[in-house]
Amino acid sequence: MYNFKIKKTKMIKSKGFTIIELIIVIAIIAILAGIIMVNVNTYIKKGNDSRILQQLRTVQTDVLSSAISALGITFTSATPCASNDSWTDITTNLQKGGATKATCAAKTTDGKFCACVQSLADTTKYYCVDNTQTKINTTTSCIVACTVATVTGVCP
Repeated sequence: MYNFKIKKTKMIKSKGFTIIELIIVIAIIAILAGIIMVNVNTYIKKGNDSRILQQLRTVQTDVLSSAISALGITFTSATPCASNDSWTDITTNLQKGGATKATCAAKTTDGKFCACVQSLADTTKYYCVDNTQTKINTTTSCIVACTVATVTGVCP
């Protein structure tokens, strides 16, 4: 009969990952990081919008409380927000976030007031406050919104 000898060979055990496996893992991590960063940036802008809205409400309260007198609401300047710290913070935050549209106007003759800022999260939206204590989201440009508000006293 035949005498077969089985040759025993040692299998070399792998002690790491192949370069292809590492590249695939790095690619997956990069894709996940990209998805997360898009969402994080959106939430940061929405958070900044919330802060700006709160500051806008503070500006509204400050401007109106300084303008109220025994004769009603009277403004001594057509730009009542110029010396307001919250308004300065708003314009600074808008510039940091890339939005540049903000305006604050008042009619000195009949006490109508408007402040309007552009949203950071959605640059097609604006936030407008006026004498009637309303705070509204609008797609009308700030300049147009405050021009209308100082004529009618209400944000569009």
